[in-house]
Amino acid sequence: MKNVAVLIISDQTIQNVQFIKEFSEKIGTYWFITTESMENKGCSEWICETLQLPKENVQKILVNEFSLQNITEKLKDRYQSENSYLVNITGGTKLMSIAVYDFFREKTNATIYYLTGRKNEFLNLTQNSHKETLQQKITLYEYLTSYGIKVKESSQKVPMKTFELAKAMYQEFIQAKQANIDCLQKLRDKIQEDKKIKEINVTDFENLSELLQAIDLQHRGQISRKDAEYLTGKWLEEWTYYRIKEKLQLNENTIAIGLYLQKKGIEKTENDFDVMFILKNELYIVECKTSHKINKENKLNEFIYKLDALQKEFGLFSQAFIYTLGSLPTDDNPKNILKDRLKFHRITLLTKEQVNIENTKSFEGWLNNLANG
Repeated sequence: MKNVAVLIISDQTIQNVQFIKEFSEKIGTYWFITTESMENKGCSEWICETLQLPKENVQKILVNEFSLQNITEKLKDRYQSENSYLVNITGGTKLMSIAVYDFFREKTNATIYYLTGRKNEFLNLTQNSHKETLQQKITLYEYLTSYGIKVKESSQKVPMKTFELAKAMYQEFIQAKQANIDCLQKLRDKIQEDKKIKEINVTDFENLSELLQAIDLQHRGQISRKDAEYLTGKWLEEWTYYRIKEKLQLNENTIAIGLYLQKKGIEKTENDFDVMFILKNELYIVECKTSHKINKENKLNEFIYKLDALQKEFGLFSQAFIYTLGSLPTDDNPKNILKDRLKFHRITLLTKEQVNIENTKSFEGWLNNLANG
């Protein structure tokens, strides 16, 4: 007798990865109910690669996703009454799910499940839709690779500075000292203009020495390009990483910083993400912005459209956020434009303080809700 996992392959591969991880100790053979289009995309291979499934244990059953008869006949050809079946009907077209459900629902050797995609839960449909909780957690790497996403070796992955340094920089920044603002803007302009510069003389920038002393960043008259990048924005990404990791008590395999990602099979989709993490098997994306003023000129719109485009590469349940320490528009017209764009693109703006704009939350309030949810 074999324990067979029956999985419907679709673009939303994460549900099958979750299912396999949850029942891996009970599964000996995998049936991938798949289609030509899914195989051309590589969805089956992404699942196998993510979980390192032995190829000899995976049987692909190619079906016509629009034919109940075809799907039923293919299942009849493989079905053996002496085996037991764990059936996941979460993926595929509605017709595929119906066909698989109808085939197995009267069979006493089959248990049918459905993953809701929310609250870490799944339903046992054989037991009157009894709710159960997923015990196995998905890592960030597993989530990404299950969708054919490659993490480039050049990615930062973990912070390069300490949380204490990021906290010190945070305190200096929110004081909004004009001398610091001017200094950091000139430093940002310098490294953007000169892509090859590796070392920067501290004395070339007014107030830079005082800022470095205030945050206790050691130097010998020069700072590296990486330090300059840190001072002009990277620090907020690292502060955000540390704060989220601390508050939500995340493991390092569920949160990362500075990831350069590439969609397999599409060579020109490389994109970078500031902070990404997995919570209750859901993906969260946070972009960070350290501007003292939010307006058309400071590229807020570019963040919105970038995140919206990138969400579509990651699946149905990814959630995107922009965290800014900048001030928001107060006039009704620009404020309404911002509100409408955030709402349309399903992106939440996170701010230091709570503001009265739809699709906007305070960063700490948002974190508290996640921690208590």
